Amino acid sequence: MLGLIVLAELAIFITAMAMRAKIRDTYEENLLKIFNDAYVDNRTDVQNAIEKLESRFKCCGVHGSQDYAELNRTIVPSCYKKPETSEELYTAGCADAIIDWIVDELPIVGSIIGVTLVLEVFGFIASIFLVIAVSRSSYGKIHANL
Repeated sequence: MLGLIVLAELAIFITAMAMRAKIRDTYEENLLKIFNDAYVDNRTDVQNAIEKLESRFKCCGVHGSQDYAELNRTIVPSCYKKPETSEELYTAGCADAIIDWIVDELPIVGSIIGVTLVLEVFGFIASIFLVIAVSRSSYGKIHANL
């Protein structure tokens, strides 16, 4: 079972790396849909989450401040470096800002995945040795005769 889990994880990792461009496009499309739905349907809870995201990642809209203009909305204070004065608009869109953050954190994520896979492979090898040891022991021989 552990061997199958390791193989499945490895297959998922390889597939994700091979299809990362498609994953990025799908991510951007969905983020834009959430953004548009939040402001068209006036969902303040989602708007607040978007504004927190903009403040955290120092970005504006999904692709930039033009996202607000396309919806005939005023640019929110979280898009400005100095919200109290509405000066210096962030130029980066949040889609790129979040992707850049993920790329920056990739070594940490890769290390965690690598350590996990090494531990799982070690567990798989240890379980094989355990099966061999039990089958060679008197306990294994007794149960084999039953």
